[in-house]
Amino acid sequence: MTDALREGKDSVNPSDLLTLISKGVPPVIIDVRSPEEFEAGHVPGARNYPFWTIAVRASEFSELREEPIILYCGFGPRATASALALMMRGFRHVRCLSGHWDGWAAAGLPHETGLVNEPTSD
Repeated sequence: MTDALREGKDSVNPSDLLTLISKGVPPVIIDVRSPEEFEAGHVPGARNYPFWTIAVRASEFSELREEPIILYCGFGPRATASALALMMRGFRHVRCLSGHWDGWAAAGLPHETGLVNEPTSD
């Protein structure tokens, strides 16, 4: 799972991401849209870090520098800028979701609503 996401591609297609989510082995998924957009609907398991905060907040998840991270926004520009910001901070396996949220929603793929953001710690 993670090796495929670590190698060479700039994006991950929605069906591959959904498969990983369904198997219970998703990568870190970050939605860089506004909290209002996130609340209205997001990819299952996504965390919300709005694109204008991602560079400053990257330290909140710096332990994930070597892990696969999938970013998405509405249709691309915000996620692309966020990916660059993370890569400049040493995150090595950053990819964008092909089609972003617009593509995910148009395909009728499962989604969650609400503002759940932070994973719980045990």
